[in-house]
Amino acid sequence: MLLTVIRVLLALVLYVVGALVLGLALVPAVLLCRSVWQHTAGQAVCQQTLWICLAAGVGYFVFGFSLMLLSASLRWIFRLDLREGEYPLASLGMLRWYISNALQFIVWSVFGDFLLMTPFAALFYRLMGASSD
Repeated sequence: MLLTVIRVLLALVLYVVGALVLGLALVPAVLLCRSVWQHTAGQAVCQQTLWICLAAGVGYFVFGFSLMLLSASLRWIFRLDLREGEYPLASLGMLRWYISNALQFIVWSVFGDFLLMTPFAALFYRLMGASSD
């Protein structure tokens, strides 16, 4: 019973972290779309719609790269450097692993298809602590 409660609490913490990370990474993309909206306000509806759609497409990539950099920054800020080894289930090492993997999962779930087979995938792994040793 206690283990189930702990798992639920950890999941809720990760949901909050995920919501914050996604929300913060969206800021530059939303600002881009808002700027395009304001600058095209006097145009015909069809033209404004086209510009907004193009801004949303570009904004997705701005969001993806912002998400990568934000996740890597959080890993660095909270010192989520992982070392190879086994960690007890209820330990600080396990919690660090849990959060670090959650950050990676968010990036790969939302933006991973565009990272595959590009140098940005290797860059992301390096930013998340992988080494080339």
